[in-house]
Amino acid sequence: MNQELLDSLKTHLDLEESLDNGQFAIYSDYRERDDVYFIKANKEGLKLFAYQLLCAAKDLEDQEKKQVFQKIILDETPWVLKDSEIVLKHIEDPSMINVSETGIAQSS
Repeated sequence: MNQELLDSLKTHLDLEESLDNGQFAIYSDYRERDDVYFIKANKEGLKLFAYQLLCAAKDLEDQEKKQVFQKIILDETPWVLKDSEIVLKHIEDPSMINVSETGIAQSS
């Protein structure tokens, strides 16, 4: 994936207009089970979230080329509803190595 494709998608999906009307949130579905979640969003919010994920995928692709894996921070956005029970702060590649408090490297 390249930046030109992302820019083209941004234009074709009309994301600038979606910023004003987009709504997206993740909630727990307590009626089912404690570990079941659902997304509440309008189409603009889904487009914005999908675009955010595609941008993260490009960032991961760039990191893979450099063999340097870092968290991809997801900026706070006005289209994520304030009462969302689940707030996604960052994305990690499974290849990242976590270092425990003892300083021993562990695979995630």
